[in-house]
Amino acid sequence: MIGRYIDSVKPVSIAEVRELLEAEKETRELSFEQQMTLDYAQKVSKTSAKAAKAMEKELIKIEKLTPEVATKLIDMLPANKEQLTAIVSKERYTLTDKEATQILGILKKGADKPPTPKKAEKPAEEEAEKEETS
Repeated sequence: MIGRYIDSVKPVSIAEVRELLEAEKETRELSFEQQMTLDYAQKVSKTSAKAAKAMEKELIKIEKLTPEVATKLIDMLPANKEQLTAIVSKERYTLTDKEATQILGILKKGADKPPTPKKAEKPAEEEAEKEETS
């Protein structure tokens, strides 16, 4: 477990989760759950953590968006107004066309920065099997 107690609660994007777990993996071996989460985050993350943080700062400036909704939008990166509306439909407000266009512009600008892929490490078991067969 990374922490022993909850100090604060803040929504983070999948890209940020990927960055946090990759940094943690450098210092120690991850637990099974953490490794599975890292694998998922590497597969699904559509932006870099830096771009995600920049998009979140911009999205929070829009009055109606909470940090939770902004994070959800960053993770899903809707491509059009219909997808955006579907994501925020459970909220108690409706986005105007101007707000929707502004949000989609921010997300499109941030989505142009894909995550930098890291080399996948081969499990030690696979390497041991290759050595045995050689």
